[in-house]
Amino acid sequence: MKSMIQFFGRCVGKQLAPDNCVVPILRLDRFHRLGGPGYFQINPFMERTLSPVSVGLRVGEFSFQEVQSQDNIPFDIKLTVLYQFVPDGLDARVISQIVRLEPRKIEGIVRSYASQGLRRLAASYPAADLSGTAVLSAIERDLTGFLRGNLHALGLVPLRQGGILIKETVPPERFKQTMLLARQHHVTLDALSQYRDRLNEMAIRAQFLAGLERFQGNLALLSTTDSLPPVGLSNLLNLPPLQPSGLSSKA
Repeated sequence: MKSMIQFFGRCVGKQLAPDNCVVPILRLDRFHRLGGPGYFQINPFMERTLSPVSVGLRVGEFSFQEVQSQDNIPFDIKLTVLYQFVPDGLDARVISQIVRLEPRKIEGIVRSYASQGLRRLAASYPAADLSGTAVLSAIERDLTGFLRGNLHALGLVPLRQGGILIKETVPPERFKQTMLLARQHHVTLDALSQYRDRLNEMAIRAQFLAGLERFQGNLALLSTTDSLPPVGLSNLLNLPPLQPSGLSSKA
């Protein structure tokens, strides 16, 4: 019954565009207008329709290699772009071109602009910052503005909020190892800075122990510097001279 109603409707020019879709209408094989969503009327003798075009949310999953940072470190970056086809206010000549494109070609246009904008923005930041939450959020915001400004004329508009999501930034393996080593050095310096007031005293104690070892053999009882009482430089300079083992001071 439903199919019969639809067939009769087509005969009299009554057609239906699915939800979140519009249907391009050609008059004498030239683009004339969009119909839908919902029911719309055409002249079956002069007009015909093309396949529906989605005006709902589209998701582009993109992966870009060799995205250079400010200091020329190449990153692999994966991001998601949420966008829509918004034909309102577009020139009819633009609409006639866009509605004839396959979805993968439309996605290719978005990908090309996203790559251009991402590479420009990433080049503004040093590599050490490209994994930080604050910088990635700034890039997402600025890339959204870039795409909205450049794709608006084509009717391909990213969402204003949450339209860009950077999923992953992958630096080269050598850079990751370098950053790990730098963090280790940072931790070591932080630990040493807590003892900066005692470093001179600890160095003097270490030198004192080395001298005792050289003249008196293994000092098992003095295995740690913390076991010694505080020793100042003036006190060490006033110590009596050490005698080699087996020799008396009278000799």
